[in-house]
Amino acid sequence: MVAIMENDPVVRLAEQLRASEQALRAAARRYAADRSRANGEAVNAVLADIKSLHRELMQTEPTSMQGAAELVRLAAQRLPFSLARHADRFQQVADRLSR
Repeated sequence: MVAIMENDPVVRLAEQLRASEQALRAAARRYAADRSRANGEAVNAVLADIKSLHRELMQTEPTSMQGAAELVRLAAQRLPFSLARHADRFQQVADRLSR
């Protein structure tokens, strides 16, 4: 099953998105600390990467259950707090898909 996961483009993009989101948090902390232009440009560069990854994710079809689970999980994470019970249900569906 590991080979399928590595070949699914959605799984690869989701991993890249998570890494970019971590990089954004780090860049934002650096920018908040000193407000330097270089750190501001780094934040903008990471934001552009994230935007590109989101665009690519929305145009990519999953090729495995794991990829479908990633898309459901990403959608659930972006639901507003007022829909938390639905987000929890989507997370459960994603967990079942990824088994």
